[in-house]
Amino acid sequence: MRTTTIGAETADVTYMLGSDARELERLNRQGAVIRPATEAILRRAPIAPGMRVLDLGTGTGDLAFLVADAVGPEGLVVGLDRSLDALIAAEARRRAMDVPNVHFVQGDVTTWKPDDDERFDALTARLLLFHVADPLAVLRHHIARVRPGGTVLIVEFDVSVSRSEPTTPTAARALEWVTEATRRHGRDPAIGRRIGQLLAQAGACVKGVLGLQPYLLPGDPAGPDTIAAAVHAFFPSIERTGVATAAEVRPDTIRRRIYGEVRDADAVVLPPAVVGAWGTIPR
Repeated sequence: MRTTTIGAETADVTYMLGSDARELERLNRQGAVIRPATEAILRRAPIAPGMRVLDLGTGTGDLAFLVADAVGPEGLVVGLDRSLDALIAAEARRRAMDVPNVHFVQGDVTTWKPDDDERFDALTARLLLFHVADPLAVLRHHIARVRPGGTVLIVEFDVSVSRSEPTTPTAARALEWVTEATRRHGRDPAIGRRIGQLLAQAGACVKGVLGLQPYLLPGDPAGPDTIAAAVHAFFPSIERTGVATAAEVRPDTIRRRIYGEVRDADAVVLPPAVVGAWGTIPR
């Protein structure tokens, strides 16, 4: 795949799947829900002013913009993603927020290398490893481009702890559908539990692992929205892998049903735990 920098002009490249307008909007809403947890984890990682940072699977830029604040005007964040649509949206956000120390590059995280083969001071990724077939290989590939003493920060979900309290039936079924569909697709819905071990296996000296979980109060639409949006995003896999049929899921009404049950039960919705692991590259 060609590497394309997204900036003042956008190159003519082949469209990548998985980034239609609905999915990008879901990612933006998800990013807002997990932003406080991400910020708390980021404060614990040794990312300092002036660093040059590579952000893998940057999507619409949520983590890249937070890291840009940490590295300051003398630093630089390079956001890498294979989806041109996501990067166009990220660039629009960058311009609207007037963030000069971020630029976005199109490339496949399994193979991409910087043109100059220069090393980075830090590597970050949020909600990427879940989506790749070989998370350890991806980590090793990019850690090789972090200078000795540099920082690695990985953030992933642990979906296994997501629920409503008290339990509501449609939310519980919806989470089971999403979890089972990801397993049948060969992915680990609880990968957040393993990121400390993965970071160590990839060659980093792990300095800390922290998991945080938002609590969305009864009446907060973000709770039902989060669960229903996940069902919509994973519905093709849910149906294709035989986890549930369209008649069982009824995707057009699932948000309304979850919202009604959560409201009636006065239930708190707990989205997936946000787990961060950080470490340094041996000198």
